[in-house]
Amino acid sequence: MRLLKRVITAVTRPGYAFQHILQGRLFNPAINRTLERLGGVSLMARLTNWSIDCVGWRPGRDTVLVLDRLYFSKDVTELRRLGACNYVNLHTHVLSVTQANWLPEELQEQISYWPRTRPEHAAAWAKAEAYADAVLTQARQRFGAKAVLASNVDYWQHESFRRACQRQGIPFLVLCQEQQTVPFTYDVGLKLYRDADFRYTGTAVAVFEGRTRDMLIECDCCTPDQVAITGAPRLDPWFDGTVKPAPADTLTLLAYDGDQYFAPNCYLEALRVFADASLAHGDKGIDFVLKCKDAEDQARAIGHLEGVDHRLVLTHERTLPELFSRSRLVMGYNTLAILEALLSPAEIAVPAWSDADRPRAEQIVDTGDAESRKHYLVLDGPEAWRAMLDHAVATPRPAVDTRARRQLLRRWFHVPEDGCASRAVEAFIRSYFVGDSATPTQTAMPRAAE
Repeated sequence: MRLLKRVITAVTRPGYAFQHILQGRLFNPAINRTLERLGGVSLMARLTNWSIDCVGWRPGRDTVLVLDRLYFSKDVTELRRLGACNYVNLHTHVLSVTQANWLPEELQEQISYWPRTRPEHAAAWAKAEAYADAVLTQARQRFGAKAVLASNVDYWQHESFRRACQRQGIPFLVLCQEQQTVPFTYDVGLKLYRDADFRYTGTAVAVFEGRTRDMLIECDCCTPDQVAITGAPRLDPWFDGTVKPAPADTLTLLAYDGDQYFAPNCYLEALRVFADASLAHGDKGIDFVLKCKDAEDQARAIGHLEGVDHRLVLTHERTLPELFSRSRLVMGYNTLAILEALLSPAEIAVPAWSDADRPRAEQIVDTGDAESRKHYLVLDGPEAWRAMLDHAVATPRPAVDTRARRQLLRRWFHVPEDGCASRAVEAFIRSYFVGDSATPTQTAMPRAAE
C-alpha cells in the first residue's frame, strides 16, 4: 500500500511523462473500483485532485473550481477567455465513476437522488462527503479556490461537493445549463421538481434568461434572492468581434436525434435528404456538415448512415461560431443551437413535417409566430428541404437583418447591455467570495497534492 501511494504521488507531479495517459485510465470504472479498495477515500481524492485541468492558470488571480460537463465547457471556455479569475476544471465524469464506489444506483440519478435518500444511505453519503471534502481541501491548498461552480442545481454527482462547501464556508454556485425555452418542458420541469420536493441548498444560481428563473422559483426549488439572470457566456464571441467573416462554403444540419427533440422520424428523413444532396452537389465546393451534439450522437449518425452513399462531414467538435460563420444555411429543431444561429449570417430553416409538426407549445421556434417566420424558413416536407438545399448551393448567401435577429434572440436569452455575459457571470461569482477566508491566491504554478 505504501509503495502504491509513492507511485501515485510520483506520477501525479506536473510534468510526469505518463500523466495524461494515466488520467484517462484511472477513471475507468473497473480500475477505479480496484484503486478505491486499495487506497480508500484518501487515494481517490488525491487522484481526483491530480485530474483537475488547470490549463491557462495564472498566478495572482482568484480561482474558481468548476465541476465541468461536456456542454458546460462552451461557457467555461469564454469565462477563461474574458474573465479575470482562474477557472480550473474537474470533470463530472471523474466524480461519477469515483462516487459510484459508494453511492447505490438508486442515488445515481438527477433530481431523483433527493427523495430516494433514506437513513440507510447515511454511510454511503458519509464516504462521498469525506471524498468531496478532501478534494475541496486539496483544491483550496493547491489553487486557493474561492468558490465551486456547477452546471445545474440537481446533479447527484455534485451533492457531496455542495455539502463540503457548506462545511468549509465557501460558496457553491451554479451557472444553469438547463434552459426553459419550450413551454411544454417548463411544465414538465415544474412537475419533476414538485414531485421530488427538491430544494437547491447551495448558495446561488445564475441563469441565461428569465423563464428558467421563473421555473426555479415557482416550483420552490430556489428562493427569489438565490437566482440571478446573467446571459450565456457561450454567445460572447458573436458580440465581441471574435467571430470573423468567413467564406460561405457550408450547409449545416444540426442533428436532432432522440426523443428529447420530439421529432426522431423527421430527423431520419431530413438526414437522408441531406445525404442525397451531398452526393448530387459533390462537385460544387460546398461542405455538407452534420453537426452532432457529442461523440455518442455522432456514433448514432454513423449508424443511421450505414449503407448510404454520401459526402457528409460529421463533426461534434467544431464550435458553432466557427461552423455558422461559414454556413449558407442552417437547419435544426428544438435545439439551443438553432437559436444561436440567429447571430450568424446564415439562412435558418426549421422542419414542420412528420413528428416535427407539433403543437406550438412543444417547439423552441414557434412556427406560428409572425416575427419568427421573418427569420426562420419553415419547411413543410422533405421535398421543401431538398429544394432549399439546392437553392442554397446555387445562390449566394443573402443579406440578413442582424439587428432584428438579435432582438428576436432576446426572447430566449438575456443579453447584457455590453454584450458580455462572461463579465456578468464573473461579477455574480465574485459577489459571493467570502473575504480572505479561502487559502490566499497562489503565486506559483500549483502542484498536485502529495
